[in-house]
Amino acid sequence: MDPDVTHHELLFPLDAFYSEAGLPAPRCVRLDGPAMPEPYRSLLVHTQDMTPTLEAHHGGRISLKLFNKHIDEDGWFCRRVALVLDETGRHVEFGAIRIDLSQFSPEAQKHITECHRPLGTILNEDGIAHYGRPAGFFRVQSDPLINETLGLKETQELFGRRNILYSDKDQPLAEVVEILPPVAPKPAAKVNGNGQLADEALSLNDNSEHTSRDKREGESLMKPSRSADQQYDAIIIGGGPAGTTAAATLAMKGRRVILFEKEKFPRYHIGESLIPHTYWTLERIGMIPKMKASAFPKKYSVQFVRQDGKASVPFYFHTHMQHEAAQTWQVLRADFDQMLMENAREKGAVCIEQAAVKELIHDEAGTVIGVRVSQQGGPPQEYFAPITIDATGRDAFSIVREDWRERDPCLNKIAIWTYYKGAVRDPGLDEGATTVAYVQDKGWFWYIPLPDDVVSVGVVAEKDYLHRNGKDPEAIFKAEIEENLWIKEHVTPGTVIDRYRVTNEFSYRSRYCARDGLVLIGDAFGFLDPVFSSGVFLALRSGELAADAVDTALDAGDVSAGMFEEYGRQVKYGIESMRKLVYAFYDPDFSFAHVIRKYPHLRGDLTDCLIGDLFRDFTELFDAVKDFATTIPEPLAHGGPLVKGAVSGQPSVVS
Repeated sequence: MDPDVTHHELLFPLDAFYSEAGLPAPRCVRLDGPAMPEPYRSLLVHTQDMTPTLEAHHGGRISLKLFNKHIDEDGWFCRRVALVLDETGRHVEFGAIRIDLSQFSPEAQKHITECHRPLGTILNEDGIAHYGRPAGFFRVQSDPLINETLGLKETQELFGRRNILYSDKDQPLAEVVEILPPVAPKPAAKVNGNGQLADEALSLNDNSEHTSRDKREGESLMKPSRSADQQYDAIIIGGGPAGTTAAATLAMKGRRVILFEKEKFPRYHIGESLIPHTYWTLERIGMIPKMKASAFPKKYSVQFVRQDGKASVPFYFHTHMQHEAAQTWQVLRADFDQMLMENAREKGAVCIEQAAVKELIHDEAGTVIGVRVSQQGGPPQEYFAPITIDATGRDAFSIVREDWRERDPCLNKIAIWTYYKGAVRDPGLDEGATTVAYVQDKGWFWYIPLPDDVVSVGVVAEKDYLHRNGKDPEAIFKAEIEENLWIKEHVTPGTVIDRYRVTNEFSYRSRYCARDGLVLIGDAFGFLDPVFSSGVFLALRSGELAADAVDTALDAGDVSAGMFEEYGRQVKYGIESMRKLVYAFYDPDFSFAHVIRKYPHLRGDLTDCLIGDLFRDFTELFDAVKDFATTIPEPLAHGGPLVKGAVSGQPSVVS
């Protein structure tokens, strides 16, 4: 059979525009994704939106250029477009898309049909849940229409894909053909005379307790042409709190660890409020002296505020916890995460920034044995280790590629936030408190004081509620301020100093916490609604627990999934404790005050949950909570390791 296929398969809906122009559609050759050459494989073989992928690759904002549009016979809105790099005006993608407008709100339809922004930008900025599923990859010879659009002077071999976008209810939203112009790889990271990566790879501290081990490593670090010299005890993907905690913990145990982080630090991140039980992990990895020396505001309590502006008596952590851990911090994540990465380096871990892991390497049995990494946009290099730790946060590297995401059915919120300078801070111990302030339908504001007189303020609620009068983030945010008197009084003296940011707060958990040679930690394993500021704690704690489990597995010479059964059990248990409290918070009949009034002896248990002491028995507390909340969930069954059956060889789950 001729390997060439016509436009009817891979070029739909682009073929319609060729017919409209009286031109034959180009013939293309179907390719398997892994067969694509780099950098096209990295740019096309994934399930993400192309706009942010291309913006990250080219390092700039991308806008839309429209050539033609029409409504097809199915009533779908179709357009032929190019994506344009704003800074240079260069066309970085050519293609066509057909969109089912009936799946979108009138406001979103207006944005789409105006044709000012790429669909991916609209979906992400408007908080519209979706996912992509590539339907095929191809090689195509450019023709006069493509050459004119992309500014090519002669026929060239190009690469593209056909992608289908789906809603969170699995309804098709759009079908798109995306063709890239010739793309040159960026220069590879520099390698010094010893075959070692410069700068990040050599940031080993001669004063650390691992000096002799580091010197031995320095003789054989990462010689690109010799994969045998790229062997480590553990590879970590992602340099957030989970990844750097795992890296520091393993390095302190004498393990040879390499961490790859796709961004250049410092970088922005949300999730700014710590809870007291972060102390124990931070203490273990040597971070407490650094936190005490920082300018981060001290946090002594959390309080809850009704819509009418009346605040509860704060939950002061020191009334329950007689330890310096009762005081924690509000952090700028750009600074905090960089401190954690530098700490991991000091402990002996190799941490390389601007290094994007493109794929996992498996052996014949399917065990993960390494990764392929593109450093600063260069060609992929291979690194090997018995175990790889996925700490990629909500990018969820493994979840996305393995289709392991399981959403929590009742925790589907969106968040809109910004930053104020000069907003009101409460006096005394309350100056650094986290405030949770209610709005209608169990929505809520966070109010988190940060350094330099800056306050982080955000609203979280159901999408339908926040979008009831439109989808402009600034207008929504300002309208919600009017829904809580305390928030209004506190922000009114301040000045907004940042854009209004939007993200989905859809809670999820991976179907599995581990497979042979791979373990998931932090948000790469699961994300929980942030109302009680548990995110950083769960990242730190899961990173620590996973590092201990990895060390045990390496000692045993067994990195199969079953070695992470206890790790998965512990992390799931801690998440479930907080998850029950989150469900109670959103229950229309629930109130903390009602529980404490009826069961005053349980105030300590409730406070333990709020401060992060999650790994103990809370049966009595949640039995009491059920008196006031009807939606307390049963534990989710999934999240254990993916274990191959001893007899059949088929995978099973240890839950």
